[in-house]
Amino acid sequence: MTTAEFVARLRQLDIKLSIDDGDRLRCSAPKGSLTAALRDELAARKPELVAWLRTTSEAKGIVRNGLVTGEDTSQEPLSFAQERLWFIDRFQPGGFA
Repeated sequence: MTTAEFVARLRQLDIKLSIDDGDRLRCSAPKGSLTAALRDELAARKPELVAWLRTTSEAKGIVRNGLVTGEDTSQEPLSFAQERLWFIDRFQPGGFA
């Protein structure tokens, strides 16, 4: 399994990876999703995961607060007016067209 396939598998389990400036690999995972076998695999693949995260994030230009996440989190939050329109559209789809 390639590194990209492994990361895709982790994302299916809602496990998010990040690294800090010191190449420390961090995981954010729902409770119970990180089994002992998966933790061992993460530890064994740490160097390639860190390299992959750095490469993909640098290619996309994604570095936030000193963390490289490999995910584009640059979307701005919705304004109050946009949230209100989105909410109304949930109840009356296409009502604004």
